[in-house]
Amino acid sequence: MALTICANAALQKKRQLDIRRKANRSGFFNAVPYGAGMRTGLNSWLYISESTLSFGETPSAIEAIIKVSRSRNATLDVTGALLFSGTRFVQFLEGPFDSISALQASIRNDARHRNVTTLSVRVLNERQFGGWALAFEGESAFVEKVLDKAMTHHQAGSRQGVDSLLTLLKRFS
Repeated sequence: MALTICANAALQKKRQLDIRRKANRSGFFNAVPYGAGMRTGLNSWLYISESTLSFGETPSAIEAIIKVSRSRNATLDVTGALLFSGTRFVQFLEGPFDSISALQASIRNDARHRNVTTLSVRVLNERQFGGWALAFEGESAFVEKVLDKAMTHHQAGSRQGVDSLLTLLKRFS
C-alpha cells in the first residue's frame, strides 16, 4: 500500500512537471511560479511576437494600437513600453494581475500577432516605466539583432536576453 501511494505521488509530481514544461514551451510563463503575491502585487509581462501586418497597413495599424493602448492601459493601471521593429513586436507591461492577464489574453487573440512568446513574468517591487509609450517603431538592423539574441537566450534558458530587451525599451522610451 505504501508503495502504491509513493508511486501515485511520484506520478502526480511528474504530471505537474509535464504541464509546467508544456506551459513554458507554449510561452504561458517563463519558469516563474504563480505563487503568493502574483494576484496582489505589481506584475509584469515581457513578450515578443511576430507581426502579421502587411507593409501598406503598418503605419495606420500602429497608430490605432497606440491610441487604443494609451487609453486602455491608463484605465487598467498598466504602464510599460512597446517596440515595433517592422516585423516583430516586443512589449513590457506592468500592473495589477487581473489587468496583465486580460491584456495577455487580448494580445494572444489579436490577429496582428503571431507566435506570441513570453520571455518573462514577474512580481515587481516598483514600476520600471512611469507611463505607457511606444518606445520604437521602424526597421533597424540593430533592433533586429537585439531581438534575435533575446530569443536565442530565452531558448537557452538564460535571462540575459530579457535584461537586454528591458534596457533597450528603457533607452528608447
